[in-house]
Amino acid sequence: LSKESYREVNEVFDALIAAGSSPSAAMWEAKIQSTARAGAPDAALKMVDRLAKAGIEPTCAMFTDILDRFVKATRFDEAYDLWERMHFVPGLQLSCESFAV
Repeated sequence: LSKESYREVNEVFDALIAAGSSPSAAMWEAKIQSTARAGAPDAALKMVDRLAKAGIEPTCAMFTDILDRFVKATRFDEAYDLWERMHFVPGLQLSCESFAV
């Protein structure tokens, strides 16, 4: 995603919240993915943590984009820690994409 796409996703997301809408898991997934793809994996991971505290189960796609950005930034220790963490998330179904990063 380009920086412009990242901004667009955030604008739509923020407008939905401002209108009183409660974001679905799919909306959160789009926001987390766009944040990670825009080069902010730490911010994206904080969002995942907020969701978990709010009782919304994270999806594999949320983690995979963050994991991908850690690897691309050669932040291998953080990538490995996140990959390990993914194995202990209740209900998380790891996909082939999770292992192909």
